Amino acid sequence: MQQTLYEILGLESDANNNDIRKAYKAMLLETHPDKSGVNNDSKTLDITVNAIQHAFRTLIDEKSRKIYDEQLAESFKKQGFHNTGEGLDTYSLDSFNYEEESGFFTMSCPRCQMTEGFQLTEDILEEYAISHDNNGYFVLVQCSACSLWLKVLFDIADEE
Repeated sequence: MQQTLYEILGLESDANNNDIRKAYKAMLLETHPDKSGVNNDSKTLDITVNAIQHAFRTLIDEKSRKIYDEQLAESFKKQGFHNTGEGLDTYSLDSFNYEEESGFFTMSCPRCQMTEGFQLTEDILEEYAISHDNNGYFVLVQCSACSLWLKVLFDIADEE
């Protein structure tokens, strides 16, 4: 998945204009060959000055930021991830089969019966987890064969 403009600048999506300006200046310094020194962080090596400037121009302008945020939310929906889960069927991750070989949690779709219509990985769970209740999390995911969305609840197990 391509980095978001927020990720390019190392910001949260609720950052204010002051935060955006500070992050912009810091990222320019980190990526500038004359200012960054020899020990470049691998995270900043892949980010170009043009990408940083584009992120800044888009996020600092209220109108362009609103458009970008709407497009970003829509792209997450198309990938099967968005922030609200009201009115959706809820399943526990325990209802999914875990395939150790592939690392996938899978479940057949309850609507269209597509075998493994729902597939999740631990990376997806970590990246898109939304806090729920005290220690729980959830993700929203769409069947790969039909329009059914599910809210999948899970807990993070303590590693011992």
